[in-house]
Amino acid sequence: MSSEVQERGTIRYYQRLSLNQRIQHAVLIFSFTLLVVTGMPVRYYESPVSKGLVELMGGMEARALLHRIGAVIFIALCVYHALYTVFTPRGRQEFVALFPWIKDAKDIIQQLLYYFGLAKEMPRFDRYSWIEKFEYLAVAWGGTIMILTGFVLWFPSKAMVIFPKWVVDVARVAHSYEALLAFLSIIIWHFYTVHLSPDFFPMNPAFITGKLTEEQMRHHHPLEYERVRDRKELWEEVLRAPLPPEPAVVRQGSTHPMLRRPVVSVVTFTAAGAAAGIVAPLLAYLPFALAAWVLNPKGNFWGISLMPVYLLILPCMVVGAVSALVDALKRRPFASALYGSLGAAVGFCLGPVLVWLPAASIWHLISWLWPKVAANETVLQVGFWIVAVLSLGVGAWLAVWARRQGAKIGEWIQ
Repeated sequence: MSSEVQERGTIRYYQRLSLNQRIQHAVLIFSFTLLVVTGMPVRYYESPVSKGLVELMGGMEARALLHRIGAVIFIALCVYHALYTVFTPRGRQEFVALFPWIKDAKDIIQQLLYYFGLAKEMPRFDRYSWIEKFEYLAVAWGGTIMILTGFVLWFPSKAMVIFPKWVVDVARVAHSYEALLAFLSIIIWHFYTVHLSPDFFPMNPAFITGKLTEEQMRHHHPLEYERVRDRKELWEEVLRAPLPPEPAVVRQGSTHPMLRRPVVSVVTFTAAGAAAGIVAPLLAYLPFALAAWVLNPKGNFWGISLMPVYLLILPCMVVGAVSALVDALKRRPFASALYGSLGAAVGFCLGPVLVWLPAASIWHLISWLWPKVAANETVLQVGFWIVAVLSLGVGAWLAVWARRQGAKIGEWIQ
């Protein structure tokens, strides 16, 4: 926030999304949710959850009708968005801004280098980052596949008049797996980048208001901010609410009562960190269940996913305790230490999922293509230790990264 704005006691908002765009997004949310809720029970029809949803919707016929209503709404939205993009100046500008360029490839490389500590700063994004561009293209590509395959499944008899039967079979498989991919992409990638990241948690209200603060524009879209910061007609100034008195923050060398007794401080911090480490696998239980479900939808994925939780409670407890102990010795605020410990433990817990899930998928493929190789004991042992080391490495890296983010949240709450 600029010093001029701070002196006036106001905060500036940039109108980033128009009302038209926000309505399109709301219709997309509604249609996508309706399609997922009415479509997934067909893919996993043997699951008790699916049967309960179908009964709640009034049976399979009612479910099918609701699914087609959602499809019609989605198709109408796609047609409207295409017309909006072609025939309105704002739509054409947005399409050009969302189109990937060479700079986006450079931004991907720089951002990865920054995350691994090999670059000094994040890439400077314009109106849309490469993540937002990928998500937009994913909706366009995935929507095209879902509409085409959906029509084939909606009218199979007429489709087989034109195409051979294998086209209908392929359409059924493509429709099912693209739906699963879209669902997982939204709840894992989109939800985090838009709402659950420390910069926006618990929610970024821009999809409702269409506005970003000046600080958010400067941080997330610096190139666009430099172009529009002096155009007063694009900004709205709102009187800043009076700030509450700043809480006492424990800093290096402070005389906080608890830190006058270092033994009590160390014990308290370490115990709290260990407790956060025990909670971490429980928080990660749903991702574990999701991973087990993707690998074997017909199996008891809820029960199977308890095994890594049991195995990781002790290591996560140690990670949380060590993280909090370090914060205690550095005389950091308690909230920062607690959230940092929780973040470190959750990061360490999720690390193995990110390794074991693709490793198990690759192993299934190898077992199918080369059964003799998969049965080789030496290959099994070597593969196990490679995956184990990788999972520990990824878990340690995620623990360090998540610890920093958790500490930021703790400082903000403090």
